[in-house]
This record gives sequence, structure tokens and C-alpha cells, in this order.
Amino acid sequence: MEIVCIIPLSEIIVDFYNELKARTRGYASMDYTLDEYRAADMVKLDILVNQQPVDALSIIVHRDDAYHKGQRLVSKMNHAIDLPVQLRNGALTALNNLPEGRRICHGDFHPGNVMIASGREVVIDWIDAACGNPLADVARTSILVMGAANSSQMTRQVEKWLVRIFHAAYLRYYFHRHPGGEKEYRQWLPVVAAARLSENIPEVRDWLITLVEKGLPPG
Repeated sequence: MEIVCIIPLSEIIVDFYNELKARTRGYASMDYTLDEYRAADMVKLDILVNQQPVDALSIIVHRDDAYHKGQRLVSKMNHAIDLPVQLRNGALTALNNLPEGRRICHGDFHPGNVMIASGREVVIDWIDAACGNPLADVARTSILVMGAANSSQMTRQVEKWLVRIFHAAYLRYYFHRHPGGEKEYRQWLPVVAAARLSENIPEVRDWLITLVEKGLPPG
């Protein structure tokens, strides 16, 4: 069976590929071609921390969705109950001391967001894309990938070993292409780990808290 439809790309790529594979046990596939560009009423959604906008938290959304998406983002931050107040404040302080950056960042890049379409690799799921620091994006990828290896749900050591090999290869390749950012990348790790806690994933909770504790500067 084949289903053909026209739909905004930003809607179809929001974790659609992962859901498609999961629900069909890998049997279904998806391909797409760009039909045309259409104008839309888009706005920049800013999140304020201590009354100041933080570029790393800003996203581009449709005007009709801005209020509700803003509410969901703030709610997630306020409900990161697993992170002690002292660590939360430390993470916010560290965030304010890191360079914001002006690059387009994916915001949720991991192997599950790469698909093969028409014989080439395509990065999908750009709904979290924003203007920011690319090293924060690399740190987010590290948290997602290494979170799998440190999850209580992954029990086979060979799987953990393979994930760590992949992660190390990813970092080597990135810093070979973009040398000189290793120190700043390590500074982003506890900040991104603190943000990940707001997603309330029990199987990586303890690992994330440890990462925040060890990564933040003393004081």
C-alpha cells in the first residue's frame, strides 16, 4: 500500500520517521520530495531567564502555535524536579557565561534522525532547530547518544560498547572538521544535561544528575 499526500514538512518530520518504524516494526518506509515553498506566518519564540532572552532556547514557530509551545517549554523547565535547586542555578549561571552563537542548529540530532531518501542521507526532524552555538548542538547529541549507553534499559554490554565506539567516532570526526572547540564542548555538557532532565526520563535520571554535578565549575 502507498499513501501520497501534501503536508508541511515541519509537521511530517517531527519524530515521524521513528514512529513509523516503531509502529510497523520496521516494515514501512517513507520518502519525500519538496513540492514548493509557501509563505507562512512564522515568529521567533523567545524564552526569558531572569528577564533576559536566551538564544539557545529560542525557536521559530508558526504564530498560531507560539503561545502553546512557549507554555510547554516553560512548563518543562519548571518541572525539572529531579535537578536540585543549587545545580539548576549553577547550570543557568554556566549557560549565561557561554557564548550564544549565531549558527543554525538542529537541536535534536542523533542517528534516528538520519534517513536514506532517493539514495542520499537526509537529516530530518528539524522542529527544534534554532539559532545558537553549534557546540551546544554537539553536546546535545552526546547526551542523547551516551544516554542510551547509560540507560537502565540497555543491559547488554556489547550494545553499550558499540554505542560508545560510535560516540567517540562522532566526536573525532566533528573536531577534525571543526578543531579547537573541545574545551567549550565540555562546558556545554552539564548545561545540556540539566536541560535534558526537564524531559523526565527516569532511566537516565541518575546519570544526568551526575553529569551536571561533575561538569559544573565549583562554587
